[in-house]
Amino acid sequence: MTKITVQIDAELVEKLRARAIADGLPDAATLPDDALLDALMRAYLETPSPPGGPEVVVTPTAETVRVDSKYGLNLRAQPVSGQVLKILSDGEMLTVVGQQEEWLQVRTADGLTGWVSSEFVQPVQPTPTPKKNVRGIHGSAGTVAPPRHLWNAWVNELKAMGMAWYKQLDGGNPNDTGPQSVLAWARHLKRNGIEPIIRYYQPQMFPGRLPASVFQKMRLYAAEGIVWCEIGNEPNLDHAEWQSEHHGKLSFHNSFYPRVIAENWIHDAEQAVAAGARPGFYAFAPTDWNGGQHDRLSSVRFYQAVFEHIAARPALLDRFRRLFEPGKAWLAVHVSTYEFPVDLDPFPPGRPPHDMCLRGYEVPLRMMRDILGIEEVIVMSTEGGVFCKDSSSMEGHARLKSHQEHARRTVEMFDWLQKHSPLQAMCPWLICNVFQAIGHSDPQWDQDGWYDGGPPTFDPKPVVSLMKQTKPAL
Repeated sequence: MTKITVQIDAELVEKLRARAIADGLPDAATLPDDALLDALMRAYLETPSPPGGPEVVVTPTAETVRVDSKYGLNLRAQPVSGQVLKILSDGEMLTVVGQQEEWLQVRTADGLTGWVSSEFVQPVQPTPTPKKNVRGIHGSAGTVAPPRHLWNAWVNELKAMGMAWYKQLDGGNPNDTGPQSVLAWARHLKRNGIEPIIRYYQPQMFPGRLPASVFQKMRLYAAEGIVWCEIGNEPNLDHAEWQSEHHGKLSFHNSFYPRVIAENWIHDAEQAVAAGARPGFYAFAPTDWNGGQHDRLSSVRFYQAVFEHIAARPALLDRFRRLFEPGKAWLAVHVSTYEFPVDLDPFPPGRPPHDMCLRGYEVPLRMMRDILGIEEVIVMSTEGGVFCKDSSSMEGHARLKSHQEHARRTVEMFDWLQKHSPLQAMCPWLICNVFQAIGHSDPQWDQDGWYDGGPPTFDPKPVVSLMKQTKPAL
């Protein structure tokens, strides 16, 4: 029997899919590409392949490859001698959509389709999900590593507390790679079994996007296997995260802002995936409690507005969904217990949802399912947790009565999340705010650290001792 190999062109398939939906072909909107083509042939030609006739073989489309050429690689319009569409960078991630002998048809992170020689790419396996241990901690509030001579001391403390995750800020300078850099610190953590989550910090980033230099730095991290990252933060806070001309103007009512948030994240996330990283969707600052919602900055309403903007635009929705394919993006949140029980329901009967509770992560997860049709999402909390009794983050809330209560509730929180939640990591705010100990201090966070002193004692709060006395509830 003669075999005919059909190479799938992504744009052509989408046009065929749209036609099939319009013509009422069952399940046309959700069929995989190869199944869609098979259904179209049967439905529209209405004749199966005759016995002894040609067999149609559709090339699989799900493989991911990485460019392996230090001088770059030509992306061509056609195999062998086609027009050069773009020169791809070493390490760039590509999705394979077809193959012709030794040439691969690929799609870049920014949606460009062309052909590359298979000789200069390497297959990439999705990054495996680490063993589920949610215990983590947020590092310093600055874009610095701890003093170099204290790295082993800090690692010993983290391991004694059973920590599996460490959130760390990086300013994104690709030249900052020396022995005392954040990159070197993150490498040290990973080599000691603690997984770093890197936030690429840019002050008042919005409405802008991350600069190209950040993605250069991201590639350096990815080469070390440090792939979990945040590419922006709390875009529903105007004074902290937006440039000054937007202060007091940011609002989910104004369609400009959900559009900027949605399209900026998709753009930067595609660049991050191309750099070999796994970007988190922006964590929104929790603002809403017991059905009450902030009139401008509501986190719940901003989630809704951003996701509805994406859902209303098929091209954006397709790009967003592709980013949440296995091994790529995840959802960042900043959930906290505040003064409430760990299992408080964020969906009170007869009232709008709220997110000022530990289960606040359920709000964006449900919206991603209901609005965007995305079911399986990795979710991690990279701030929040149980705030210390005198933390500035507890302003307006009933404060905890003692540091001992903070310790007890923190262990209770970790155990509950381990047993009952989909969270892969919880990184409470904040490990330390003492310059001599962690390399950074800010008066705003003087009451937030788990450690209140410098070396050699570090003056830990009771939470440290209780964490060391208990084990992760795996």
